[in-house]
Amino acid sequence: MKFQGEMMAIGEILWEGKGKTAITTVEDITAEGAKLNYTWSAELKGCGKAAGIDGVITFTGTKIAPLKGGGSGNTNGRGIFFTAKGGDMAVIKSSGYGNPRWKKTKSLEIWSFMTVSKKLNWLNTVVAIVTQEGDSAWKEFNVTINEWK
Repeated sequence: MKFQGEMMAIGEILWEGKGKTAITTVEDITAEGAKLNYTWSAELKGCGKAAGIDGVITFTGTKIAPLKGGGSGNTNGRGIFFTAKGGDMAVIKSSGYGNPRWKKTKSLEIWSFMTVSKKLNWLNTVVAIVTQEGDSAWKEFNVTINEWK
């Protein structure tokens, strides 16, 4: 995709890790579908620009799983990242799309960060593309966080 003569691309990997869902609840059922709330956490290993910045993320999101399309739909979430060393912190806002499939679910999200940490200050200008793939119930999944160039 080109925008004003520039190529838009996914940049380097910032973090990779394994996530586990702690809880999923059904908040409401409407003619549109099921409104789900979920909380997950992941241990992340820093790569590229984030090399050596390992940590833990806790994330809570909401999704409407529509009756049409097998539950595929938009997601919105918020999270918090703590570094393993130093206890630096960043908060996260996200918007994305989940596509549940039997035995291999997928999700694609766009994340933005906010922090007052000097060590993580560079995240304030980063937009990330986040992909997740896992089992059909999202009990365990892989998380990859790439910078969006």
